[in-house]
Amino acid sequence: MPIDEIKPGMIAKALTVFSGNQIEEFDVEIVDLYSNFFPGRSAILIRLLSEKAVFVGPTSGMSGSPVYIDGKLIGAIAYSFSSFVKDPLMGVTPIGEMLEIFDWENIRDKERAFSGNFSTDEILTAALGAEPPNWELFTDPVKTRLAQFDDSQTNCLPLQFNGFSSGSLKPVQDIFANSQISFVRGGSAGGTIEGGELQPGAAIAAVLLSGDMDIAATGTVTWRSGDRVLGFGHPFFDNGPVELPMAQARIMATMASMEHSSKMSLTGKIVGTLRQDRKTGVMGEIGPKPPMVPVQMKYIAENGKETEYHFDMAQEQSLSFLSPLIVRIALISGVESARLATGYNTLEVTGAAKLQDGRELRLDNFYPGYQPTAGFSFLNSTLHSTGQIAANLSSIANNSFVAKPFSSIDVTFKSIAGRKSAVLEKIWLDKTRFSPGDTLTVYYRVQPHQKEAVVHKQEIVVPASWTAKSLTILAGGAQSFTRAEKRNFPAKFKPDNFDQLFDLLQASRKNNQFYIQLVSMDNGVFVGNKEMPGLPPSVYPLFKSSAANGDLTLSRFRVVKEYTFSHQYMIEGIQQVRLRME
Repeated sequence: MPIDEIKPGMIAKALTVFSGNQIEEFDVEIVDLYSNFFPGRSAILIRLLSEKAVFVGPTSGMSGSPVYIDGKLIGAIAYSFSSFVKDPLMGVTPIGEMLEIFDWENIRDKERAFSGNFSTDEILTAALGAEPPNWELFTDPVKTRLAQFDDSQTNCLPLQFNGFSSGSLKPVQDIFANSQISFVRGGSAGGTIEGGELQPGAAIAAVLLSGDMDIAATGTVTWRSGDRVLGFGHPFFDNGPVELPMAQARIMATMASMEHSSKMSLTGKIVGTLRQDRKTGVMGEIGPKPPMVPVQMKYIAENGKETEYHFDMAQEQSLSFLSPLIVRIALISGVESARLATGYNTLEVTGAAKLQDGRELRLDNFYPGYQPTAGFSFLNSTLHSTGQIAANLSSIANNSFVAKPFSSIDVTFKSIAGRKSAVLEKIWLDKTRFSPGDTLTVYYRVQPHQKEAVVHKQEIVVPASWTAKSLTILAGGAQSFTRAEKRNFPAKFKPDNFDQLFDLLQASRKNNQFYIQLVSMDNGVFVGNKEMPGLPPSVYPLFKSSAANGDLTLSRFRVVKEYTFSHQYMIEGIQQVRLRME
């Protein structure tokens, strides 16, 4: 029905599911037409009339419920205006504005979905292990994205999280405050239930994660023609052309609340693809499901017991601001559930994230049971490991060079009892002077957590071609070394293309390894992140003006050789010794 035929006082019928799969009809009254609700767009103001609808009032999950006058569809319930309402008023998106979505679907090949560059220096720093990963690295991009579109009067979509530990969800709950998405601890039947057929008034879910853990937003189908459906009446994330799994859903119950009622749902089987996410609703097609990223995780306890979890994550590129957070909370929940505890232990991680181009980013590392952070806080091994994994994924997913989708993610966590960390106390050598080609013995004393100090020794060789009159030996743990390198050679950590970014991540240092470097004084520069060492003294000053303009970075020393030695704990700290040539 055209909007200009709708008059105040008309009685209309709306359809939605309050419980199970049963579509129920309820009466609403046309209050008025809300012209220019958004620039150039209108809304229809309605009042709920039927007893059940009045009792629950404006309800999360009701978005998309179709409204009819004399059997003619006028639009979808999409807006609510206040909490703690005494008068159950809601807003309806006119069906004509929803049907415009098909015009955009017809030109989807000429348009790109939302793509935000949420990759930051802080995320790369955490991915490389230079700093512990805090929650804000993953929650701030979601807050930023949600703040980019007007959602002040949109009826909330319940985004339900099932299979997650309470601890993993604490940082997530506040993200969606004051947005069009409400956080709900929901349920999933792993795709085994039969939700109602996708028809007007039935529940419909947009799936972000499916399997042993589940994340999905539930709304209502507005319109269907053949295999095409419209729903929600407002955006999900407002990302434009998308490919998101579309699933059936069953409503367990509608929880009435004085503040804002909400439908509690179970996500059913995936039956197609959501292809448009627009201001006036979502559009989907029943049929093949879109590509998803299989994620497998395994936890091996101290007694050898193995626990596995499997889930599939939406591959949609426009959700790259959210996917690293999803992976992190899923991994945390799996570890905490398998371990049945959150106390101290050390985790040895092996695994990889495979890219569709065939490359494989290794995620192997070692995480002790305690990692200090700013503000007199700390990360246990679960938070530390999952944070660095998520930072690696975010560095790839949100890179500014080229889209590189993942094809699979596979991670194994092996638990080791206790806190396997140590502090480097002192280093010394068996000589105070050296000659080119000499073999030197490096001694280093470390203090393991709650154990006696231990002295280790390793042999290193001075290159026979060494010509400098002195050498500096640096020795320390992975985190301390990466921090020092980032401070002394910042250009190395600013990749110019995706290949450089991937290689940088792939070469990240491992926490259970001890590093010894032979360093010489040198006149060199970094052009981009490429080093040009050993410049003649007559040439080096010529680069100073370019360095002042930020075109390149000067370097006064160079790493000639590096040795790596494995240990059964993470060593923190870095020290140096200088020797003179004989």
